[in-house]
Amino acid sequence: MLVWPGHPWFSFDKRIVSIDPQMRTFALGDDRDYTLRGGGGDQYYLRNVLAFLTRPGQCQIAHSRGRAYVWPRGGDGDGDVASREIIATTAANLLRLAADDGETIRNVHFRGLDLVGANGDLVYFSNAADCSVRFSRLAVAHGNGVHAEGAAQRVTIYGNLIEDHGGHGVRLAGLGYDTPDVNHGHVVENNHIRRCGYAEGPGYGVEITWSGRNKVLHNHIHDLPRYGTSIKGTHGGHLPAGDPAIEDLDQRASRNHSRDNLIAFNHIHHVNLESQDTGAMESWGPGRGNVYDHNLIHDTGTPEWDTQQAIYLDDASHGFTVTNNIVYNVRGNGGGLWCVFAKGVDVTIDNNVLVARPPIVYGIGSLAMAGERTSHHRYRRNIFYFTGTAAERAEAKAVIAPIDERWDPDRIIESDHNLIWDTSGDAPVFRIGGRRLSWDQWRAMPRGYERHSVVADPLFVDPEIHDYRLRPNSPALELGFKPIDVNRIGLKADFPARLPRG
Repeated sequence: MLVWPGHPWFSFDKRIVSIDPQMRTFALGDDRDYTLRGGGGDQYYLRNVLAFLTRPGQCQIAHSRGRAYVWPRGGDGDGDVASREIIATTAANLLRLAADDGETIRNVHFRGLDLVGANGDLVYFSNAADCSVRFSRLAVAHGNGVHAEGAAQRVTIYGNLIEDHGGHGVRLAGLGYDTPDVNHGHVVENNHIRRCGYAEGPGYGVEITWSGRNKVLHNHIHDLPRYGTSIKGTHGGHLPAGDPAIEDLDQRASRNHSRDNLIAFNHIHHVNLESQDTGAMESWGPGRGNVYDHNLIHDTGTPEWDTQQAIYLDDASHGFTVTNNIVYNVRGNGGGLWCVFAKGVDVTIDNNVLVARPPIVYGIGSLAMAGERTSHHRYRRNIFYFTGTAAERAEAKAVIAPIDERWDPDRIIESDHNLIWDTSGDAPVFRIGGRRLSWDQWRAMPRGYERHSVVADPLFVDPEIHDYRLRPNSPALELGFKPIDVNRIGLKADFPARLPRG
């Protein structure tokens, strides 16, 4: 059984040890990792049961009988099996470049391949540098499509179709916190990444863990159970007691390798389809200097779960810059629905188009938790656009919402030159903890918020069809907003014509 227990953040394979058909229950081999909530609230599905083989593309392996049952794709049924070539992969990887420790494989390049089927990662790099895989189809691995692990530098993954993997599309993973900085400088560009996470519930498009100075550019990422992109590290609560880096964020940043990553010009949609407490672009405990720039994010989240957002700077996301992104159509259920949810220290959110239609109720939210500080945020030159039907507009909403009670004047040190508009004509609302503040109350805060901001229609070209370009007479331009060129976002012209783009 593959189960997402409790909070659906992670999935686990659990062995079934007994079945009671009268009670319609089964028992699992262990309850490690997370406890099932019971009462029908957990996602799970059973695998490798012959009775569930109901459509083309499925199989069941009966180890005790030494048989494999297969329903081929594209056939007419039983009589088609004998005439088809069926491949059972036994390879851990189809391409594996891994030298012994102390040695490095250099300058090996792959181009124009079709690689399908691996029991582990389809393409694997370790102790490798200045290698690449380009213009290829990389499909159907039980693990990740491409994995650059451990000591790996300057691997380029360019112009590929990366699809149908059990894990992530691409994973860049170094050695860990306060270890040698050996994983960095990769380029993941111009790839179409889709339909991953089949064997591992939290399947991402691109994961960066303990890896820095990478560029994730011009990718089309969609149809994933969890994040489109993720940058992982650690936060103070995971460090040994007494470590000075718990409080000294500069010292922690110097030991945290997930830093100075640029994720830009990506088109991300239909992600976060099966999970909670998540974002299309997410970070958790990374190093400093990471940037999200010029990304188009829409139709993300699931109506099954709360705490959904397009851009999620989760615990200890310090030193982040979020600029020139367009967000619309975030879906969810219940509370905790944001265009941007930002924790951490020294965060800048500048020149973004944030379209909030219920169930989204907040433009930018912030929260201090997990023993970490959240302070010194700057929100500048953003367009906050609230829309929806009359019934939807009755929902509570807020432009900026620090939702916890641990407010201090250093939480947001600047919020100005923003444009705010609600198509219902309602006045802007802000929130601090349980208090709702009017426009005048917010502007009267000691920091002097929104001194130059305006409440006005931004004059989008056609918001009904999500064309958020600005007309020449838009008041946002007078505030210093820089137009976002959507034509520069997504796959580039040299993506292979033989591979699907959509």
